[in-house]
Amino acid sequence: MPIEWHEDDDLYAALAPLYFNEDRIRHARREAGHVIDLLMLEGGARVLDLACGIGRHSLELSRRGFEVTALDRTSQYIDTAREMALVEGLDFEFIVGDMRTFERSASFDAIINMRTSFGMFDDPSDDLKVARNVCANLVDGGALLIEMIGREILERGFSGDDEITIDDVTYRESRSLAGDGGSIVNRLTIEGPEGPIEIDYSYRLYSKDSITRLLRHVGFRDVSVFGGLDGRPYDEGAVNLVAVGRK
Repeated sequence: MPIEWHEDDDLYAALAPLYFNEDRIRHARREAGHVIDLLMLEGGARVLDLACGIGRHSLELSRRGFEVTALDRTSQYIDTAREMALVEGLDFEFIVGDMRTFERSASFDAIINMRTSFGMFDDPSDDLKVARNVCANLVDGGALLIEMIGREILERGFSGDDEITIDDVTYRESRSLAGDGGSIVNRLTIEGPEGPIEIDYSYRLYSKDSITRLLRHVGFRDVSVFGGLDGRPYDEGAVNLVAVGRK
């Protein structure tokens, strides 16, 4: 049977140099500091990095003394995270798993989901499954942070095309808003030594109101929305949508 785009391991291998380039790895230190501040995390807190990729934020949180669990569905990303942790002598948990089904009731003080890895599933009900599991996996008083591209931000200044070259490979992305603007459809063309590869993928867009409703629906009592990890307001100066829910 055909698989959904987010289950394609070859796709993730091709995207790794783009998703985890040196700039993004370097920025993880600052981003982790913002996460700690927004969630008011205390030393030793148990943190789940949900859809962790190669563990950029997991590594930094572990360096700062937090008890980290890093989960991603892509085994090659988890292998990379494990290797980097081993080099530094960091000790935390690595899991290859699906965020829709991962259950560990009342086990975490905080859960983070970074870089628009929420809303990627074809079936909208899967987003609800993820949110419910996240709420159940938090202790009472625990906090969730989701970072994503906000619908209002795209509607304010939508950019349809982007291009970047990394190590002689060019990544050219063409974007369009689908239907009523509730999702974004991307075509990524990768041009490298082995010839061009074209990849189509999409994800749902959430607004401030829609992500707030979803999180409250599954049991989060307090939900705040910021315009970036630095805690700026979600207004015309917002660079991303950052939702923080407290159980």
